[in-house]
Amino acid sequence: MFGINDWPFYLPEPRRDWCETTNGIELVEVLPDRAAMLCTNRVTLVRPNGQREQHDLTRRHYYLPELRHLLAGAGLTIHGAFHRLVGERPYGDGIHGLFIFARRDAEKGTQ
Repeated sequence: MFGINDWPFYLPEPRRDWCETTNGIELVEVLPDRAAMLCTNRVTLVRPNGQREQHDLTRRHYYLPELRHLLAGAGLTIHGAFHRLVGERPYGDGIHGLFIFARRDAEKGTQ
């Protein structure tokens, strides 16, 4: 089993927002790269003294068919893909959350 609670079903649209904080001004950007299936969430903080800090979080986005293929290559079969951990809600039935339940194939003698 593996999963992430805030995984989007689709790559988000690009976005850019400014906000004032007690530490300075923050520029928050969402930078999707559809060709590479990557999405970077970037926060740039401009402190009152003009100093800048940039923090990036880049994640590779996998669609369910791709995950099936990757797991099959490792001898695993998906037995469930859910929106968050709600068994009644298959993956894609909601905005965020992906949890995968997979098992090794018994006929390969790896169980």
